[in-house]
Amino acid sequence: GDDTTGDDTTGDDPTGDDTTGDDTTSDNAAWRWDPEIDGYSSYNSLTAVDGDTFTTFTKTGVDPHVYPGACAGNLDQGGLGAIDATNNKFLIIVYRMNDAVDGAYGGFFANIAPLVDMDVYNASGEWEAILIDLSNAQNWTGNVNWFRFEAFDDNIATASVDVDYVAVYASAEDAIADFESTGDDTTGDD
Repeated sequence: GDDTTGDDTTGDDPTGDDTTGDDTTSDNAAWRWDPEIDGYSSYNSLTAVDGDTFTTFTKTGVDPHVYPGACAGNLDQGGLGAIDATNNKFLIIVYRMNDAVDGAYGGFFANIAPLVDMDVYNASGEWEAILIDLSNAQNWTGNVNWFRFEAFDDNIATASVDVDYVAVYASAEDAIADFESTGDDTTGDD
């Protein structure tokens, strides 16, 4: 991706090969979205299919995006609560992509403006994580109540990605610790 507002600190699993999705809730996350549990609304140019512990989003057209929770553009009304962006600068997305698509990446919007593009998805077929430092993102301050996941950029025709969760943390260490604590990490450091 073309990271212009945040610092995408990793482009892959920061701890090793994570083999399956897991929706273990953590005390470390300031905010977390599990799409198959918390839902999503007003998705555009995407199909969404819920699995037991993840949701598969498939691009079907231009500007593929989805809003977390039950109310598009309003995290409070959608049941997820606003994000304290002032005190929580690290975003992680845990995903799996099975089919390689050159240049496939996504991004996030906050407060009705582009927030950050992610690194290119790693199509390893394993659970991966992209950790993004939002410390320098201009519109990541105060309470963020409008938040949108751009599953893919328009640079590709079609692709699919499984999303386990998206979460926001006060530190990169907390984000990585939660990813490691799912019990799915096969690096031996669980």
